[in-house]
Amino acid sequence: MNSDLLGEENKRLIPVNEVERLSGVSYNTLRYYTKIGLLPHMTRKMPHPGATSTVGQYPTSVLELLQRIEEFKAQGLSNDEIKKKLHEKEKTPQNAVSEGISQEEKPPQPPVSVP
Repeated sequence: MNSDLLGEENKRLIPVNEVERLSGVSYNTLRYYTKIGLLPHMTRKMPHPGATSTVGQYPTSVLELLQRIEEFKAQGLSNDEIKKKLHEKEKTPQNAVSEGISQEEKPPQPPVSVP
């Protein structure tokens, strides 16, 4: 899954343990979702200069993505179906998504006349 799904405007990163705490999703489930393509790969950063290990971090928008995954799971969708739904959202133009309709369903816009 590419980062476009998460939106380029959301660049702030939070540690994986914070994602676990805020979402209620375990580390192993986060890793599994990443492995099957529901989540992007986390980035690894040094928490401070001189640290001996890195800390995994996700963009804050992954919290919204996890919420959507849980909603789809509550509807009884399989992981493959969820992945397709998430990718459908990715391909739909943003203005049509916010209106809840696809581009094909949008009424045609009248031509703009220039005086």
